[in-house]
Amino acid sequence: MKKIVEYVPIITVCLIYFGFCNLHYYYKEFNIDIYHYISNTEILLSFLPTIVLLASTLYVFAYSRLINHPDFIKKDEKIKSNQEIVENNNIEEGEEVKPQQKRIWRILSTFPVPLFLVLFIQIIISVILTRCFGFKTYELQDINLVYAFLFLSVIYFSSTLFKNQKLINDNILLITIFSVIYLGNQISTYRKLDADKIKDGISNRKIVFEYSGKKISTSNQNIYIGQTQSHLFLYNIKDKSTNIYKTENIDFLNIK
Repeated sequence: MKKIVEYVPIITVCLIYFGFCNLHYYYKEFNIDIYHYISNTEILLSFLPTIVLLASTLYVFAYSRLINHPDFIKKDEKIKSNQEIVENNNIEEGEEVKPQQKRIWRILSTFPVPLFLVLFIQIIISVILTRCFGFKTYELQDINLVYAFLFLSVIYFSSTLFKNQKLINDNILLITIFSVIYLGNQISTYRKLDADKIKDGISNRKIVFEYSGKKISTSNQNIYIGQTQSHLFLYNIKDKSTNIYKTENIDFLNIK
């Protein structure tokens, strides 16, 4: 718990970043610069949607275990001691490792192979399903969530997989940056797929409202995108345009 408290500033930045991915990449698909239409408070709370909050919570939980793995913390000193003994013996025996070989081995030993393996499998399966079986990309949203869960599981069990907590501690910055970027990318992709659904006319929300005395309603061609405290957005499939309405001019709003 103490470790979590120490990392609160970093976690907060990550949450804001995930919230940015949630908003920006969704509305960008409709040519909306969303930050012209939301307040600072909405920006700070933009990580609250379920997909962002769930991903962030699981990430914090997995990351906490990663840096506090109970089975390996005590072994680090023993491993380090054994390594020093081996190095001393090698020096005494006159064995010398070339700097280039040491550098290559260091890169290979610190490379998060399981993490990239999950990413590689995700890309291959997605390409096969979309190119060979005709799936729409947004139809793979549930599968992508499974990949994200597997990715977090790899992080959670990484100490066991790598068999070396010291290796993880020495590369914690690399793992952290990669993990944050990956999750941000997953949230961005998920929201882009939400936008693709809208563009294909798939929406579960229908609304009717009066705007400056004129009645406006959603339809198969006019789809609800979303709204902020100050604006409401509709997408016209026919001419691929986005209509923006100020909520202060909305006299009546009915959401179905």
